[in-house]
Amino acid sequence: MMAGGTTVTIFPTLSDDEITYIINHSQVKFAFVGTPEMLHQLERLWPQLPTLQGIICLNGEYQGDGEKTWSLEEFRTLGRSYASSHPHALDERILSLKGSDGATIIYTSGTTGRLKAARFTQKNCVWAIWRGLKMCAIGGTPISCEDVYFNVMPLPM
Repeated sequence: MMAGGTTVTIFPTLSDDEITYIINHSQVKFAFVGTPEMLHQLERLWPQLPTLQGIICLNGEYQGDGEKTWSLEEFRTLGRSYASSHPHALDERILSLKGSDGATIIYTSGTTGRLKAARFTQKNCVWAIWRGLKMCAIGGTPISCEDVYFNVMPLPM
C-alpha cells in the first residue's frame, strides 16, 4: 500500500466467472496467489484478463518463468535490484500518494446480481488505524511500534 498499489481480495472459492469479473472490473495488473494451483487457474483465465501483467506465487517452492510469473522470492529479488538502481523511487512514490487514492477494494456478494465493489481510500485506512490506536489508548491498552494491526473480514458462507 505504501507504494500506491490497491489490494483486491479474491476468495479461492469463487467461480472462474466471478474471478474474471473482479480482475477485469478492478483492472488488476499483478496478482499474488497462495498456491501454484491458484496460479494455474489464473493462467488458464489469462486470455480473458487484458489488464493482468503478471502473477506472483507466495508458495516458496514455485519457480516462475521470470517474464509473467514469479515466486515471491524471485519477485523480491527484482524489487531489490530495482531499488538499488532507483534508490529514491519508493520515497517519491510514497510522497506522491493522496488521501483519495485507492488502498483496497473488497467485493461482496450483495443480495442480487453481480458482486459489489467497496473501495477504501488511503485516508479511510489511515483513519481506521488511527481510530484503533485511539481506542487502545482510551482503554489503557499499551501499544508499541512492534505491534501489528490486523484486519479480519468474514469469509463468505
